[in-house]
Amino acid sequence: WVSVWARDHLAEDATVSYRVWDRDAAEYAEAVEFGSSDPEVAVWNASVSAPDMATEPGRISEAWQDADAVLLSYGHRQSADKISAQMDAVLAAVRAQSKSVPVAVLIQNPDRANTESAQRETTSEITKWADAAGFPTVDIYTAFIDDPARRNDLVEADGSPTPQGSKLWAKTLAQALAAA
Repeated sequence: WVSVWARDHLAEDATVSYRVWDRDAAEYAEAVEFGSSDPEVAVWNASVSAPDMATEPGRISEAWQDADAVLLSYGHRQSADKISAQMDAVLAAVRAQSKSVPVAVLIQNPDRANTESAQRETTSEITKWADAAGFPTVDIYTAFIDDPARRNDLVEADGSPTPQGSKLWAKTLAQALAAA
């Protein structure tokens, strides 16, 4: 979804240099450019599928790049009773790199599995955590629930968004940012 957001939304009014984190190599891949107008925007996509929340703070420091904003997107398939402490650790890793970078929290898409009750608990905890920290949220979860497409058309078996789901995610984020 991050590359779709960079290509289809940010690049409408900018030249975007997009780099994705290569988990196996523990470094960023070569940049891909989208768009061709001023200003220039760099997007460092440090996300990985199914991050190990115990080691995520260390990975954040390894992947860190100077940033004008950080989007935190965690919680998928995580336990509601542990997610707040995990988010505290992630935020501490971000703040160790930058005391003042603005942070927004994305409430992740639902899973394919029939775990809606557990997911609602986790998304609720993440929302409470973000509110307590004073961070804005973007509710990707509800956008997926409200979309008329079948869940399997929007979400892969591993819980990540499909190409169609990535378009929905990117559009939801772009609309939220435009309204902010």
